[in-house]
Amino acid sequence: MASHTGAGVSSFVIGSESCPESLRFPAVSIKELIVDWSPAPLTLGDASLFDLPKTETGRMTVVFHDLDARYEFPYYLVIATPYSELAEAEEIPAVQSVLDRKSGANGLVAHDLNLEPGYEYGVEVYALAWGQGVRLSAPPEVKYATTLLSPVFFGAYQANVVFGCDQPGDPAQACEITPRTPNLAVLTDLPLQGVLPNNHVLVTVSEPDDSPNTRRIYFLDPSVFGPGDYVRSDRASQDTHVELTVRTVPDGDQETGRIAYRQRIGLETEANGVISAQYYCRGVLTGQGEGPQRPEDICFGPLMPDSGRSDTLVQHNPERFRTSYAIEMGLPEGLYDFELVVQMKEEDEDTGDVTYKDVSAPAILRAHLGRPYIFSYTAEEYLQLLSDIEEEFRSDDEELELNYWTKLLFPNFEREEALRHALEDLSIKLNSQLE
Repeated sequence: MASHTGAGVSSFVIGSESCPESLRFPAVSIKELIVDWSPAPLTLGDASLFDLPKTETGRMTVVFHDLDARYEFPYYLVIATPYSELAEAEEIPAVQSVLDRKSGANGLVAHDLNLEPGYEYGVEVYALAWGQGVRLSAPPEVKYATTLLSPVFFGAYQANVVFGCDQPGDPAQACEITPRTPNLAVLTDLPLQGVLPNNHVLVTVSEPDDSPNTRRIYFLDPSVFGPGDYVRSDRASQDTHVELTVRTVPDGDQETGRIAYRQRIGLETEANGVISAQYYCRGVLTGQGEGPQRPEDICFGPLMPDSGRSDTLVQHNPERFRTSYAIEMGLPEGLYDFELVVQMKEEDEDTGDVTYKDVSAPAILRAHLGRPYIFSYTAEEYLQLLSDIEEEFRSDDEELELNYWTKLLFPNFEREEALRHALEDLSIKLNSQLE
């Protein structure tokens, strides 16, 4: 048996008693533990609302051999126990399942478990008696596997925020930025045009300045916007790359669609990052010069005293931080499945061979490119939405406002009562991910 730290975090109630050793059935043998699983595809509307599939936890399928039919008993007991110091510190409980004894093909039994994503579990299976649920079989060999991280969230968030820094008195004084500092402007580089049906998830119609059939798909940075198991779990920090596979949706008798596009990107690749920034300006932001101006043309980073000289100030670059990722591709109109899976790069110490191991369940989006779609904002609506968010959200808030997420997802949600309640529930879920 492999060596593992920790001893589990839960005392068992079901089947806690065992029959005498001389009367026990043989141990149940586990054939394999399967953690690979794929959720049903999301629609573009589901992705826009961060509406994840029902199976959100770390799915694991245990496949074991049914005992000989001469041994009569009614149930099997499956126990999955987290085996890591982190799981013990988090007080993650063991999961127990009682299932009717029903042998499948080739005498194998398969049972699905919903566990915590990103954690290592040890699994045992016992034959279970009637009545008090006494364990009838001998202690088995424990099998170990680590559940996959949750699917990433489709979508993007970007806000280039311009803060005012107009302090009275000596103009040589450094700007002091506080939560009450006025927010002068909120800009975004996301390709949102008022005349096109694009949103913050997928460019369904090529933008005016793009080549025909140019698309971009976005997903949130999991280290910033969750899911939380990317930040704290046994698999945390294993995410190094993301692979996008685009398939045509099967038609007729086809079992699977053909691969139309595939790309792997490193999560540290700057070219794929969607970057937000904070700029600081003295006075009022005004349009100076000819043509539109970006914040860096007329603003600066926060002014701070020069550590070497007390009578001078130095200019810092704007504060920048990644919030999302974008992958660009060329695809003609049609119905596609977009599949994103997070991977870990591994290099063999002896041979130097590099492999990429899937460490997350896939996120799958089904969308028709080239069709108008209801979840879209005009440029003005989107900028106002971001402005409203920035006024209500501060990084030092102990709890995020519920409508932080609802306004991000759908600015007119208050007009639809059912949608409002659904988004409020979603806000609670997303807030818990951030915690």
